[in-house]
Amino acid sequence: MPHIAAEADRLARQAVFLGALAAIGALLLAVLGWAGGAVAMWMGVTARRRGAGRTAVVAIALGGLGLVAGVGNALLGAYLFR
Repeated sequence: MPHIAAEADRLARQAVFLGALAAIGALLLAVLGWAGGAVAMWMGVTARRRGAGRTAVVAIALGGLGLVAGVGNALLGAYLFR
């Protein structure tokens, strides 16, 4: 099943890219952070289950960072503009 492993690695690389965008986007707009982070984490977990290695773990971590930063940005904005 080498094609499944290659597909899992490709999914993991896409998730890393999305997670990085989510982490950066969270600084600009909270929705980009938490929504993109959640999708990146989901993609990373799926890639990990399909056999991707360290790249999937990086995707999960970046997705989590984007998710936390997005929620933090939303809470800070709600506090400052109440």
